[in-house]
Order: sequence, then C-alpha cells, then structure tokens
Amino acid sequence: MRSLPLAIALVWVAAGRARAERAVLASGDAELGKALRAALAPTRIEVVTVADEPPPRTGDVLAFARAVSAREGAAAVVWVAPGGDATATLLVYDRDVDRVLQRPLAWTAPFGVEQAIAAARTVRTMLRALRVTPDIDQPPPAAADAPRVREETARRMAEPAPGFSAAGERRSALGVESGAGVRLGGAGAGAWRVAGGLSWRLGPLALAAVAAHVAAEEVSEAGFEGAYHDTTAAVVARLPWKAGPLLVEPAAGLAAHFARIAGTLEMTSVGQRRIDPAVRAGCFLGVGAVGPLEVGLAVSGDLLLRRQRYLAGADEVLDLPVFEGGLDLLVRLAGM
Repeated sequence: MRSLPLAIALVWVAAGRARAERAVLASGDAELGKALRAALAPTRIEVVTVADEPPPRTGDVLAFARAVSAREGAAAVVWVAPGGDATATLLVYDRDVDRVLQRPLAWTAPFGVEQAIAAARTVRTMLRALRVTPDIDQPPPAAADAPRVREETARRMAEPAPGFSAAGERRSALGVESGAGVRLGGAGAGAWRVAGGLSWRLGPLALAAVAAHVAAEEVSEAGFEGAYHDTTAAVVARLPWKAGPLLVEPAAGLAAHFARIAGTLEMTSVGQRRIDPAVRAGCFLGVGAVGPLEVGLAVSGDLLLRRQRYLAGADEVLDLPVFEGGLDLLVRLAGM
C-alpha cells in the first residue's frame, strides 16, 4: 500500500510531462505537418494542427502564440509567415521562456517534400535552442549550457538557407511557355522561329510538350526554285534547379521534324513531305520575374536520326545537316 502514493505520483508526473510535450502547428500545409511529426516523433512530442490564421512576420506574433499555446495547452507553437519573392519566415514559440524565434526560408507554402523535411529539421533545432525539446539522443540542455546552445544555434541560423529546384515549389503542376528565337543549321545559315509549349511537374522532374515553327527558307539549286518549311514537336523531360531567383533547367527527349519542300522544277510544281525523328537536348537559363512568371534563354540541339537529302532526278537540291540548334527567348508561367 505504501507504493500506491508513489505510483500515483509517478503517473501524475508522467501525465504532466505528456501534456507539456505538445507542439501546435498553425498551418494547413500537409507536407509540413507530416515532416514535423516525423522529426519530433523520437522526442515523444505530439504535433497537432490548428486552423488559426497566423499574423504576418511583422505583426503581434507573441500575442498570437500565447493565445494558441494557452488554448491548446501546448509548450510550443509553430507557423509559417509568407514573405515576398516566393519566400517565407518560419516562426517557433516556446511557452516556458515566452520567446519567438524566426528563421527565413528560401521558399514558400505549399511546401514540397524536400522543403518540408528541411523546415521540420529547422524547427527541431529552433526548439532545442529555446530549450523546449532535445535532439534525438540528447537530454534537454541545462541552464549552464544555454549560452553554448544559443551560440551553436546562432551559427546554424547564420548559414544560408538551402536552395531547391523549381520543382520543389508546388504552386501548380501545369505551366505554359512561349517565345521566339533563331534556328541554326537548317536549309540556310539561320532562320527565325516561334515556339510554345506546356509542361507538367512530376515530383522533381517536369515533362514538357513543345513545338516550334520555322520561317520558310529559300532553296535554289539544280534548277529548283522554292522553299523549305520545318515545324518541330518534341516531348522532353526537364530537371529544374532553382537557387534564389536563378533557374537552371537541363532537358532531354525526343523530337520530330515535320519537313516540307515545295517549289518549281523546269516550270513544274514539285514538293515533298517528310517526318524526321531526332534526339533533343537543351537547357533553360532564366530568372523569376514577378510571381510565377519566368523569363530566360533556352538553347537546344537536335540530332537527326536519318540523313535528309532532297533530289531532283540525279541532282541534289538540298542536303540538311544532321545537327540543328536553336536559341530562344522564352516567357514562362510556372503555375496556373
């Protein structure tokens, strides 16, 4: 019977600790919630999500955090405040020390999987700095260790936030693009062309269907007078990589050239159509302009899989090179 009061006391202490080990996420971002639960699970911290609308980074963040913490009985409150230029600020509140820490992010909600994992790890570091929770295998820092912990956290927070690919920004899966440029290596030294396309994000990759129409190129050879016309269509896979406003996007895929040559030979109208398969590789280098708008240069090269020779009898009228390149100025809408 003497052990009964001790058991009751232990249960009461354990219950009090369980109530203290609770964090509130004031965000509806599903990926962030999932990543935060995984990051804090080893520390036995329960993460609950609420639908409260958090204030901006410059608002009364302390009053908001106090109110949510008191209502939910939570030791910590976590939320994300949107910023400008597709950035955000991560905020973490500790009830015991009544403080809010802020950490800038190089991306904004909704988070991708990689972004959510990085943000959740940052939250865990910030909570340790506020002495709410330990890292996975370490006890909570003692008061004497607090200066060292704060110094270590300040060093980590001073490091640049990691950059992620444009694929990581989940505005929307669908994108459109259009532009104009020059095709090199066709029937002549160069010709103007217009281009456009659609893209669809699939995790870290993007699939795109693009097309271009080249201005007619004059052909005059072996008594033939006419023009060469070329329209291309391609399906490519892209690997977007983004650091701040800069976007680099290598791509590779398959293309088809819908070629047509038409004109007159010895006062007779002649013409021929062909479909020329090709392997395409290229890269887009651009910058984020306003919101989802991106502007940049796209360079591409097509390796034709068949030699294209056009004959008039035994005479050669046109012999296309096996490699054709292009340079385009593109305007893209990254999310619709």
